[in-house]
Amino acid sequence: AESDRPARTPGRAQNWLLVGSDRRADQATTGLDANEPLWRYGAQRADTIMLVHLPADRGRIYLVSFPRDAWVPIQGRGKAKLNAAFSFGGPPLLIATMERLTGVRVDHLAILDFEGFRSMTDALGGVDVHVTRTVWAPAQKVLLPAGTHHLDGARALDFVRQRHNLPGGDLGRIKRQQAFLKALAGQVVERGTLANPLKLNALLEALTKAVSVD
Repeated sequence: AESDRPARTPGRAQNWLLVGSDRRADQATTGLDANEPLWRYGAQRADTIMLVHLPADRGRIYLVSFPRDAWVPIQGRGKAKLNAAFSFGGPPLLIATMERLTGVRVDHLAILDFEGFRSMTDALGGVDVHVTRTVWAPAQKVLLPAGTHHLDGARALDFVRQRHNLPGGDLGRIKRQQAFLKALAGQVVERGTLANPLKLNALLEALTKAVSVD
C-alpha cells in the first residue's frame, strides 16, 4: 500500500533501482528489442542490485550496491536472499523489499538482462577497464593480466559477473561492477558523446534497445 512506502523523494531529486537480471533467454527480455517477457516466476534472479540517487541539481550521482546474497526479510516469504525477491515477485516485490530494507523510496526502475548488457556495450564500441593484478577466471578459463583491457560485450559480461577467485567473492564482483560503470561513464564524457548530436543519438538508441524502465 502507498501508506506503507517511504516518503516521496523531495523536489527534483530521484532514486532509481538499477537491476541486472540473470535470466538466460534465447531472445532479449529487456529494452525495445525484447521479444520475451521481462519477468517470469522463478525464471531469474537479480544478478546486480544498485540504488542510485540523483540530487536535484544533478551535480553528482550517488550509487550504493547491495550484495545479491544478503539475507533479508521478503514480504510473504520470510527471510531469503535479496535477489530471490525478483524471482518470487518480479520488480514490484524487489522494490518493496528494497524500500523496507533501506527506508528509501524507489522512484524509478531500470533493468537490463545479459543480452541487453552485451548489445549495449558493443553498441558503445566496448569499454576500457584497468585491472590492478593478474587474475584467473575459473568459470571462463580465462587469464586476465594486470593492465588496461578493451572489453567487448561478451568479455565485459564475463568481467562484471566473475566472483570466484576474487578477493571478497561477491563483494569483489561489486567492485568490478562499479569500476565498469565508472569506466563506461568516463568514456562517454571523454569521447564527447554528450556534446555530439550523432553520438548522443546512437547512445540513446543503444540504451533504449537494451534497458527497460518503468
